[in-house]
Amino acid sequence: MPNFISQSAKIEQQLFPHKKVALGDLRQIDGPLFDLNGMDLVFEPSVIESLNRQIGTSRAQLNMVRNASGDVGQVNFRNFLSDANSLANNKDVVIIASPETRHIVNILIPKQEFIPPQQFFDFAQLFMEDARYELEKMDVRSNGLFDIMIYMQSRTPTIQQFAPGEDTITDGAYLHWTGDEIELGNFYTRLVCTNGAVATVKKQQTKLYSFNPSEVHRMIELAKSRQLPKIGFRTYEEKALEAMNTTCSLFELQSISRELTGHQTNMSAETVDSFLPTRKYENYFSTRGVDIKKQAKLVKTDLNVWTVFNMLTEFATHTDLLAHDDGARSIILHTANRFLQAERDIKHYIEYE
Repeated sequence: MPNFISQSAKIEQQLFPHKKVALGDLRQIDGPLFDLNGMDLVFEPSVIESLNRQIGTSRAQLNMVRNASGDVGQVNFRNFLSDANSLANNKDVVIIASPETRHIVNILIPKQEFIPPQQFFDFAQLFMEDARYELEKMDVRSNGLFDIMIYMQSRTPTIQQFAPGEDTITDGAYLHWTGDEIELGNFYTRLVCTNGAVATVKKQQTKLYSFNPSEVHRMIELAKSRQLPKIGFRTYEEKALEAMNTTCSLFELQSISRELTGHQTNMSAETVDSFLPTRKYENYFSTRGVDIKKQAKLVKTDLNVWTVFNMLTEFATHTDLLAHDDGARSIILHTANRFLQAERDIKHYIEYE
């Protein structure tokens, strides 16, 4: 698999430098400055908070100690708790550094054990060979943290049609690595959409937390059984057909707009307005005396849910307003898929002409 090997090597190089260390070896010196076996390290505040939660203390508790005993007393108290926790648990953690600032910007506290990236790639290669999958693509978060997706397609793909013009490959599979777990799931790829978009719908099936031989065997056998395409596809099909025959409420549009203008995407309201007409409907109903905050769930638009779903997937896959590798694209697709699977606001509508 030369393509897989070259891509995995390239992605591994994008990951931030990291090191597995014993939790008890991380000793606070002063504020963000820590010692690791004689090496000085600067920790970001969020990392310090994660460490403190792991050893059983909080910011409020440490502030109380500082107020009573000063900075030195607070540091000594914190290190004492770290020693006590280490004696009880002897836990390893993985510290992750920024290659630019050399500060520790994240910490992984494994649920069971750390799974190194090369070990994940070796497993993924074995998985594809045994379960007869071909590599489709690999994705990694641009900030270098532990978040790798490997998408695969069956060597003999299955295509189903649940509505006219809706051909769907049902037996794609993915492996998602986050440093301490590997998630296996399946995805369905819509080949022909009314808007020309190609959308992917993912569904988690099982997770692996360590390379226990029986667990590895179980995951591979699940994929080889070809049960993944059957798990959940009927639910997706039912939701899609329901969406084609269900009117979207104003509240559903508002919820999507709020999510897309949130901190994860940093999209402006004007950008969201370019493909999702939430504010147009808000203005329309407001001029008719509707309280668009209190009555939004009761007010229906003239868009069906499937149309809104397609608006989201079309923008995510076709827009020129976002860079090709902008993470907002995947967030929009994730939002679209969750919107499709959600319970609908379809009862007790008020008609407004």
